[in-house]
Amino acid sequence: MITKITYSKSSDALGIYTDNPYEDAMSLEGEPFISVDLPPDDGLSPVGLEVIGISGHLPLECNSNYCAETDTLTFGDKGEAPRVEFGDDLTAYWQPDPDSPDDFIVVAIDIRNASKHLAPAIAANQHKQTKPTQKYVKTPR
Repeated sequence: MITKITYSKSSDALGIYTDNPYEDAMSLEGEPFISVDLPPDDGLSPVGLEVIGISGHLPLECNSNYCAETDTLTFGDKGEAPRVEFGDDLTAYWQPDPDSPDDFIVVAIDIRNASKHLAPAIAANQHKQTKPTQKYVKTPR
């Protein structure tokens, strides 16, 4: 169960965490600013997620990787990932590591109930978009 959601305006970073401990973190393949926290037991079921630059993925409705029907946001490319691991509202998609066939690399992650979990970032982003701008008009003297 997701128990903690953090958002840092200064770094535009979102963190989504469960109450499960994590031992390791892995960057999403091809997405260096997205990190998946992994548990000590199996090392594959996601227990946390950090995204730096989350506002670049908002608003959700404009993101091609967002499905409004299921309220799911996907980071990465699932492709034909042969291994899928579920963890609360986070789902990780894995492929064999080409450099080490006995290991796996995470290639995509889904956030189910995305609008709920991204609420702090959505609110901050909406505030930025609706902030009034003043126009100064130079009047002749």
